[in-house]
Amino acid sequence: MKNSGWNSSVLIVGAGIAGIEASLLLAKSGRKVYLVEKMSSIGGNIMKLEDAFPTMDCVACMVTPKLEEVIENESIELLRLSEVQAVNGSIGDFSVKIKKKAGYVDLESCIGCSACFEPCPVEVENEFEERLSKRKAIYVPCSGALPAVPVVDTENCLRFKGQECQVCQEACVFEAIDFGEQDEDI
Repeated sequence: MKNSGWNSSVLIVGAGIAGIEASLLLAKSGRKVYLVEKMSSIGGNIMKLEDAFPTMDCVACMVTPKLEEVIENESIELLRLSEVQAVNGSIGDFSVKIKKKAGYVDLESCIGCSACFEPCPVEVENEFEERLSKRKAIYVPCSGALPAVPVVDTENCLRFKGQECQVCQEACVFEAIDFGEQDEDI
């Protein structure tokens, strides 16, 4: 990814609440924004909360509209499951190497119905929920996560451990699960 001038594009690393707010402000000012997030969903740690201090307002009620705005904004390119590997150059003239992991679920085809979760035989502790709940090897980190598209956990998925499991793929009537997807360098 090459930035060819001070006013052309911006890279923001992290789609927590600060990265989301910065992305929206910059996109509204006419900049192209690349928002890099290592997780499968955006919102960061605030999504773990039910209410926000000091007003005790509902976090989902406050944050979800901003998350949706980021996803729908054509000036913001969300690179989920991605991490910055290298940055070369200087302010206004830089290039960035990003490693984008395969999620194995197509963002365009998946409607977030969660039909692929139930048949998955694997159950592990959910790290996002502080290991207080269980999740499957194909999952969305928490309810209300956006995008509401699951990702396959290759560390725990039986298919990536050499077994012939494809029950999640068979359960998806929209054919959104693609085990042929590859990691890519951007």
